[in-house]
Amino acid sequence: MLAGEKVVLRAAEPADAERVQRWLSDVERVWFGPDVPVPSRGAVEKWLTRLGGGMERGTRLWSIDTQDGRHVGLVRLSEAEGPHRRARLDVMVGQPEFQGRGLESDALSVALRQAFRHLNLNRVEGRVPASRPDLVEAYKQAGLVEEARLSRALFVGGQYVDEVVLAALAPGRQAS
Repeated sequence: MLAGEKVVLRAAEPADAERVQRWLSDVERVWFGPDVPVPSRGAVEKWLTRLGGGMERGTRLWSIDTQDGRHVGLVRLSEAEGPHRRARLDVMVGQPEFQGRGLESDALSVALRQAFRHLNLNRVEGRVPASRPDLVEAYKQAGLVEEARLSRALFVGGQYVDEVVLAALAPGRQAS
């Protein structure tokens, strides 16, 4: 388990599947990357088993719990392999009553710490729809800097929206 100020990250597990499937189906409030369709509960259980157990190379998937043990979301570090030592970071707080309370930025901060200190990554980036300024702000609060906006790069909620690219570099390493 990895602890932050407001959250605890733990390995995702099949017991989380019902909540995760419900969150993923709420496309108006939840964003967890463009590659995550709304799967069946069985598919979610397999996904959580595979990724939460660390069985997929280059990907870590953690469940986000509040300090009192309520499961409220997921954070994923993916594509973390290869000579470039970079990865992608996605976060989702699916429980509506916990959205916008700083849990997203705290979970991102904990995952960033893990990425830089323990996985020896050089760069971590997040990509979120510009239509979700709350998520853009969460990434910024966690220490990522906006690098680019890609015009009409995502199809979200029936319309094309800009994609915001944010990134953080490992402490002590300078950008060229």
